[in-house]
Amino acid sequence: MVNELSRRLPGLASPSTLHEIVLYLIECVQNGTIGEFESFFAFVEDRIIFSEPDVRDTLIVELLEDLKNQASLRDLDYAIFENWLGRKPI
Repeated sequence: MVNELSRRLPGLASPSTLHEIVLYLIECVQNGTIGEFESFFAFVEDRIIFSEPDVRDTLIVELLEDLKNQASLRDLDYAIFENWLGRKPI
């Protein structure tokens, strides 16, 4: 899964964990280099919607929840990332 996600972030050099991807995303926001975000988060949403429950749970907990936690540790508003996430289905 890490490889699939990292392919959508060409600026990230060979991450080995989802946590490394999270730290990269935060760094991008801090540097204002968010050009890769639209396609990255579109892929994440697609995987959450159309993958098996274990993949979905991993993405939600190990990627999105970690992103939320790490953003708060760095005084970033997680809402910044919500700009690239679609609406929840009704």
